Amino acid sequence: MKTKKQLLEAKAIKLWAEIVMRKGNYKCLVCGKRATDPHHFIFRSRSLVLKYDVENGIPLCGHCHTLIHRRQDSAVQGMIALKKGEDWLNYIKSRKVLSTTKTIKWLKEQIRILEEYSI
Repeated sequence: MKTKKQLLEAKAIKLWAEIVMRKGNYKCLVCGKRATDPHHFIFRSRSLVLKYDVENGIPLCGHCHTLIHRRQDSAVQGMIALKKGEDWLNYIKSRKVLSTTKTIKWLKEQIRILEEYSI
C-alpha cells in the first residue's frame, strides 16, 4: 500500500508531465517531432525544488530523450538551453541551488501550484 506522501508525489508528477507536454504543444523542443516524454532539464534527482517546476520541463521525442539519458549526449541539453534562451537558463540555475524538504505540506503546495497553472 502506498503512503500518503507517495500518492501525492505520483499526483504531482502526473500533473507536471501533463502541463509540460501541453505547454510544448506535444512537439519535441529539439527536433520538432511529436513529443512523447516530458524531460527534466535539471534532473529531478539533482534538484527537489525544480522537480515540479514547469519551467524545468521540456517536451521531447523518445529519440532525443534517449540521447540525453542513455548516451549522455550533452549536445541535446545544449540545444535545449540555446532554444529556451539565457533568461530561462539563468532562472533554472538560480532555482537549482535552492533546497527544500519533501514534506506532505510541501507536496500539497506543489500540487496546488500545478493545478492553478493555466496554459
